[in-house]
Amino acid sequence: MATSEWKLIMWKTHEELVKTARSVAENGRKMMKFAEILSQHCVDKRFARDLIFYANQIPTVSTQLSIIANVHQGSSGDGDIPSNEEVFVWYKDKVTKILTENAENLMKIVLQTMKAAEAVCVKGLKAPEDSSNSDATSAIVLATQWQRRLIRQRQREIVDADRDDLGLRRIEEHRPPKLTQIFKTE
Repeated sequence: MATSEWKLIMWKTHEELVKTARSVAENGRKMMKFAEILSQHCVDKRFARDLIFYANQIPTVSTQLSIIANVHQGSSGDGDIPSNEEVFVWYKDKVTKILTENAENLMKIVLQTMKAAEAVCVKGLKAPEDSSNSDATSAIVLATQWQRRLIRQRQREIVDADRDDLGLRRIEEHRPPKLTQIFKTE
């Protein structure tokens, strides 16, 4: 394969990576909005503060990822492509590593935020006063559906748990539904 064809293929995959990084950054902003809605409707303000603490980290990392993606997207012109193939591969690897690390950092923060959102949901949520706010209603409905699944799981564990000779339930490790399963990370 000619060097120019090889570079073209590398740049196409690079453009896909940049597009994905932008998408991840945009979804981070949506997660921030979801967390804000849950914190506004939380019955326990301590849990709401914890949720906001984690959620406030999302915009910083999202913006950082978006800036890095835009810079690397802007530097994909032909004048920026190194002529030496080894330098080109090194440059592409470095860019990929930076974008990947930032996306992973954002994902860690989002998962921490979702765990705090789980705690908020378990503690309880107030119904939105303004039913015309579709975002708030959707967020509360999603959180309530998850909460119902968790309660059903716990009830099933109580009924179906094995009992020992004394009639006590044996404790086994079960995996209750998690709000973070939305991301399917594991």
